[in-house]
Amino acid sequence: MISLKSKTLCNYYSNNPSEYYIKFIHHNIDIKEETPTEYKNIEEDLKNIYKFDSTAFMLYFSDIENLEKIINNTGIDYYNKIYLRIRTIDEYNSFKKLKVNNKIKLIVDIKDIEVLDITDFELVIQVDTVHDLSISKLKELLSKYKITYILVGQIPYLSKDYDYLYNVMSKMYNIDSSRKLELEKMNKITNDIYSVDEYIKILDKFQKVIEQLEIKNTIEGIYKIFHYIANNVLYDDDGVKETKITNQNLIGPVLCNVGVCEGYSKFLQQMLSLIGVKSIVVQGGGAKEEGGHVWNQIMLNNKWYNADVTVASYDIRHGKKVSTYLVKDSNLLYKTYTSISYKCNENFF
Repeated sequence: MISLKSKTLCNYYSNNPSEYYIKFIHHNIDIKEETPTEYKNIEEDLKNIYKFDSTAFMLYFSDIENLEKIINNTGIDYYNKIYLRIRTIDEYNSFKKLKVNNKIKLIVDIKDIEVLDITDFELVIQVDTVHDLSISKLKELLSKYKITYILVGQIPYLSKDYDYLYNVMSKMYNIDSSRKLELEKMNKITNDIYSVDEYIKILDKFQKVIEQLEIKNTIEGIYKIFHYIANNVLYDDDGVKETKITNQNLIGPVLCNVGVCEGYSKFLQQMLSLIGVKSIVVQGGGAKEEGGHVWNQIMLNNKWYNADVTVASYDIRHGKKVSTYLVKDSNLLYKTYTSISYKCNENFF
């Protein structure tokens, strides 16, 4: 496994990070100490991470200042693996001055794309849910912008739809919640990044499932989507032993019908968004079970309920009764430690 030396990366990953974190979680690069030794350690750490898995490797910058520090003080040349978040015209103008700007990928929120109007560089469009970017809307944007990838999920950014997360993070880090840029710099992104073709295939599959289920109302829709996933996605035991990014994002469960708990949960969250149901992905652990786990919390009639589709899939295949659908916290084997999670105090049924 990898042993890290720089304070910058150890701040996120610890000295000996897990394979999952190295491959799937990418924190904003925020230089912790501007010394020759720290920059040398950062360069060595990044080389080792790249060597460990060059396919999953990526560097995420939430601000251009830290990117400039890395470019000017290290000898790394993974510029085609760098993702930079752009929010304002001023940031974009600063980016254009970088000598290596033609290799770096720009991430722009779907709500900002037409305001920034960046037409001369390739873009990664970030959306919280697929509901925010239909195939017709994507094709309309493709006619004007050079969109190469779509970044999907609640984790990547704290967009306007998730203002409550700023309040959570402001308490965690003792920062005024109005200073959103500073709070966002403490965030991270995952490998939930899809090519345009992959995104269209995923959305096309979603639409076919919605049509197949013939949903008549919200309650029925949640039930049918939950049980469709539980019955049609197989758990990948091998994927637990060795981290497979496709099992953690939508590609495995949606396009290949195989995944692990994180993939199951993201599948459910994104499908529910298409019928107007708000849900989040939470994670946790517990004394009754070893290891970590991921599941959903769903808002229904202004109340929150747990929905563990991974466990439901296991129960169905072993002839057991599904007991993790719209339930209270005490009905689960795990307890969530996610800061964005809600208290679920009752069962829906």
